[in-house]
Amino acid sequence: MMYYISISNSVSPSFLEYPGVFTSFIGAFHQTVSILGEWIWINGIVQTFYLCCEGWWIQVKILSLSLSLGMDITEVTILHHVGIVLMVMWLLSAVNYFHPFAYFVALIYLYLVHELYVTRLRKKVQFEERKQANQRRVLSDSETVRWLNHAVENIWPICMENIASQNILLPIIPWFLEKYKPWTAKEAVVQHLYLGRNPPLFNEIRVLRQNDDDHLVLELGMNFLTADDMSAILAVKLRKRLGFGMTAKLHITGMHVEGKVLVGVKFLRTWPFIGRLRVCFVEPPYFQMTVKPIFTHGLDVTELPGIAGWLDKLLSIAFEQTLVEPNMLVVDVEKFVTPQEGNICLLFF
Repeated sequence: MMYYISISNSVSPSFLEYPGVFTSFIGAFHQTVSILGEWIWINGIVQTFYLCCEGWWIQVKILSLSLSLGMDITEVTILHHVGIVLMVMWLLSAVNYFHPFAYFVALIYLYLVHELYVTRLRKKVQFEERKQANQRRVLSDSETVRWLNHAVENIWPICMENIASQNILLPIIPWFLEKYKPWTAKEAVVQHLYLGRNPPLFNEIRVLRQNDDDHLVLELGMNFLTADDMSAILAVKLRKRLGFGMTAKLHITGMHVEGKVLVGVKFLRTWPFIGRLRVCFVEPPYFQMTVKPIFTHGLDVTELPGIAGWLDKLLSIAFEQTLVEPNMLVVDVEKFVTPQEGNICLLFF
């Protein structure tokens, strides 16, 4: 086993001028490699650790190179090239056809092979370092998702708005209304729902550690502010003792939702490859609606002090009990894409 050692740039090279420090470093390095050698080989090519030598903390990166046959084909190939050159030189001398120019050709040949090997080795080391750095960052850092917003912006008017409003929201809104409707209402029904031309905007995304139930867990920062073309009609039938059983229509002309969304994905080996989605908010989101009675033009009733406070409290309770972790919305994607079913299966946990 051979080791390629890389010392961190943050350490001053002047420590090599002190024999005691350098000797202590070499001794600590050999002791560490003898203890961790098996672990270093099993867990990858590049390993990073710190050594304390005479008060110096030194960051060391080890690249393990096995010379065993079949372990590292690149290293073995170099030995093969050296063997080929030596064999050719021996054959030339055996047949008395040797020329001094052959030394020069052999030197150039081995130099080119060495340069190719060094280039491949450098690329391999860089790949392993970047891979380990990305693996450390993927579970901690958030990234911007401008590419995702651009894709959603183009797909939203084609199919995503219809799926979100008709296949996801419409089936669950009656359950919300039945559970959280005011006592003055006997029945509440959504007659029409259109979310508008503006898609949701995702500010950031990061990967969380997967659990036993999900193969992939994502946390997305979402901000959804509908455009002025959003429209929804909510028909509310009042109780007889209060409004003689009359039906009033409420027009929802705007909506704003902002919060962090947790998405859990479970994959399948066959079509549709995604078996289930679990969606919830990490914490209670900001939610605001524009509601106008009777006509789409008029006073926004959610701006009235009494109604505004009651509505905010109602929405906060509704979200906490249904869509805030650990409560979540479960989408059965298999049933959603099955032609004979024709509808989507939604569950709350």
